[in-house]
Amino acid sequence: MRGTVRVFLACTLVAGFAASGIAAGTSGAGATVVASGDATAIAAALSSPTAHVTGASFVAEPDGTPNGTSDAALADFPTDGSSFGILTTGDVNSVPNPGTFASTNAGGSDDVRGDTDNDVSILKVDVDVPSGSNCLAFDFKFLSEEYPRFVGTSYDDAFVAELDTSDWTTSGSAITAPNNFAFDGSGDVVSVNSTGIGGMTPANGAGTAFEGNGENPDGAATGVLHAFHQVSPGAHSLYFSIFDQGDHGVDSAVFLDNLRVGFVANPGVNCAQGATPVTYSLDLQPPTASNIVGAQHSVTATLTDQDGNPIVDAPVDFTVTGANPGTDTEATDDSGAATLTYTGTNAGSDQISACYDADDEAPCEAVASASADWAVPGLDVQSGLTPNPVTEGDNVVDDITVTATGATNHNVVADVTSDLGGNVISANPSQGFCDDESEGTLHPADETDNDVVCYLGDLTSGASATIQVVVNVPSSGSESGTFNVSTNATSDEVPAPGVTSEASTNVASSSSDSVSGYVPPGGSIDLGPGKPSDNTPTVASFALPGSGAGAQMTLDTETAPTGFCGGSACRGDLLGLTDFSGYTNPKSPAVLQIRFDRSIATHGANVKLYVQKSPEGPITPIAYCGPRPHWTHAQIHYSRVLQRNGLGPHSGYAVPSPCINAKKLTNHWLQVQILLLSGDPKIGFR
Repeated sequence: MRGTVRVFLACTLVAGFAASGIAAGTSGAGATVVASGDATAIAAALSSPTAHVTGASFVAEPDGTPNGTSDAALADFPTDGSSFGILTTGDVNSVPNPGTFASTNAGGSDDVRGDTDNDVSILKVDVDVPSGSNCLAFDFKFLSEEYPRFVGTSYDDAFVAELDTSDWTTSGSAITAPNNFAFDGSGDVVSVNSTGIGGMTPANGAGTAFEGNGENPDGAATGVLHAFHQVSPGAHSLYFSIFDQGDHGVDSAVFLDNLRVGFVANPGVNCAQGATPVTYSLDLQPPTASNIVGAQHSVTATLTDQDGNPIVDAPVDFTVTGANPGTDTEATDDSGAATLTYTGTNAGSDQISACYDADDEAPCEAVASASADWAVPGLDVQSGLTPNPVTEGDNVVDDITVTATGATNHNVVADVTSDLGGNVISANPSQGFCDDESEGTLHPADETDNDVVCYLGDLTSGASATIQVVVNVPSSGSESGTFNVSTNATSDEVPAPGVTSEASTNVASSSSDSVSGYVPPGGSIDLGPGKPSDNTPTVASFALPGSGAGAQMTLDTETAPTGFCGGSACRGDLLGLTDFSGYTNPKSPAVLQIRFDRSIATHGANVKLYVQKSPEGPITPIAYCGPRPHWTHAQIHYSRVLQRNGLGPHSGYAVPSPCINAKKLTNHWLQVQILLLSGDPKIGFR
């Protein structure tokens, strides 16, 4: 229900899965290692975007500064991105210092899972595996000062990786880890005693505290390893654990990076549990893509060795599963790149896997994956006319929204056509431009043009463009009493006949009692024939300044209640107008012109006007407008003379609002000009 203010005459608003290349540099001194107990920060450093990490926490952590991150090259890490995570059994600050004997009693976290585990860190990382993924993997390097002196003893520091359940335990010199998937070829946890995996050597620890040398033989590391585990879509938790066994000193560490999830062909073979050395690396680009059905899509796999050198003339096997399944093998070029190009004929999602099998014996030595979505492009058109109803001869607004569905649409065109006789006054698109097909521009308001074409350009999938079209409704409406506007949208992908939206509004005949329509900036709406008479004693016009967004407006009249005008009967009808917003500048207000026939305006310029700003609000006299700021004394004096003679101040300044700005008396009517501003949305003008 619209509020009212009453004015009376009175006599008183899925990313890719890729094993990244290994950094060639192994700088130690000067590497930036930051000690941190923030599990979220460490998880962010060791994860690729494909991991979809949702949270992280420490299940156990010693005192001191055992863990942290590094953002510089250190012993072949990072393997992805610019940073990696570090867990230790001592002090992480000693890790980047060659020649240091790392042996710190971190304190706390003893016997967490048995009777010989000390200085225990267990980092829990939560991931959300996207649809289409079937494999989880990460890169790591195990480093220890226990090597080689304590190989074969009970001092067997170890690293364990588990998915969803963490239940490893220690008992004496034994480590039991049934859910560990980062195990060596013998099924043992990666530890000081399982020295064969990846070749644990002092050279692999070069640039760190774990580089054994002639003066200090203690310290060694594995090469870069990666571990795999099959995984299903949905929420999972990954547990990384490191601990001292049997003592608190002589530290060990693990570097962690490139945690990722993705798709591999034959996951039982190519995503088998266990830790293996990284000898080759595949990178598949782009990791994700959105395509239109019928188009071609290309992915390029780049194959390098562990030193980052390209592998030339090597076969890369591509497997596509999903909406457009297929296989292909392409050879790498001089830069180590092999490209798969295929056409998507079906809508849906594809998982693309690349495999390099160096010895023709499964599993693949390097795998990578990407995803591609295929959609049928489409358009959706929604439109609606306001106001409803509209008075014949007045303006109506068509608010149109064109949305790209399924995929990107190029060169979108919207053709807006009104009923024959409707005149398109203006068309304002949120992007692109509008014009008339024949003239190349919009016709002036006094010429008939019932069609406008808007060229919206490209719309990406899910994106929308809006058009506001103002149409003048013909004076002689259709027999059905409705006025229609249709919008037809096409694009390069959605040709004619395209997609159409029909909008309609009821049309009321012009009368002296009520008019409804859209008033554009600088426009107006008129009630009555313009000149009052005995039959139509009250006529009015509402006009907006040439700014703002325009307003939906209804002007109407009704019989005034008894005693409304200062406790006395009103002469003539009550005049009302609806709420409007966006016009609050008193120097540029809306203008209401009211003309009263002399048959009811018997008091001439001395007539008083009353206003009620809400249906239940008080009824008060309408005051004269105040003087404009910075008027001279002479201007103020002249305005007061006009006001004393009942002709108004003529200031054009809407303070207060509403206020009487001018009166004009002729032999046939009294004309009153009222200035008004937007008010509280709960307040209408009547």
